[in-house]
Amino acid sequence: MVLERNAGTTKPSFSARHEIEIFNRGNVPYKEMRLNFVYLSRTGKALETRTYSIGQTILPGATLKLTDIRMAGFSSSAAESRVSIVYADIGNASSDMKPHN
Repeated sequence: MVLERNAGTTKPSFSARHEIEIFNRGNVPYKEMRLNFVYLSRTGKALETRTYSIGQTILPGATLKLTDIRMAGFSSSAAESRVSIVYADIGNASSDMKPHN
């Protein structure tokens, strides 16, 4: 996570930019994933939670690299973030063999 202060606002406002990789070590394709981002203070207190949806299909054995996930509008500065996958559809092996980009 890279935290950036938004310029031109009267109140302090921050944005977070993320780069993540998702590995599909399973035997089926996954699609329509939903990620959960939790932003933490320096003391580990949860400040905010955001969700992000991914429309691409990840085939078995493949890696999906997302290089520019941006979350904007934070009122306080987060020290770190944690991301988890909270949902993913299991794709049909015959119809999802080509990634949706």
